[in-house]
Amino acid sequence: MKTIIAAYSGVLRGTGSSILSALQDLPSAPWLSRSKVERHLQMISVMQWVLTFLIMGIACTVALMYLFWTDLWLIAATYTAWLIFDWNTPKQGGRRSSWVRNWTVWRYFRDYFPVRVSDFEM
Repeated sequence: MKTIIAAYSGVLRGTGSSILSALQDLPSAPWLSRSKVERHLQMISVMQWVLTFLIMGIACTVALMYLFWTDLWLIAATYTAWLIFDWNTPKQGGRRSSWVRNWTVWRYFRDYFPVRVSDFEM
């Protein structure tokens, strides 16, 4: 970290040090190992999903109810009509989006839960 600060502030001017070279040396820092970064990213991805699952439903419902009592009630009514019309879509397989399915967060989410399939005979 000192190297980054020194390179940014120009203290190491003339030694060939720059922010880019300091950032390239950063992964060799003992406090920032790749496994620790991976583990933190895994925990962040799981927490993001849990908080989204718990909070977004309530927050969006409250926002929808609020919109009904404002001048934007038409947007809330249109969304409610679409919600009723589209109610059975999850039962029919939903809408798969390759863009969402390829997000990196799902790889970290998967790696947080170390489940392995093993073959064995009984």
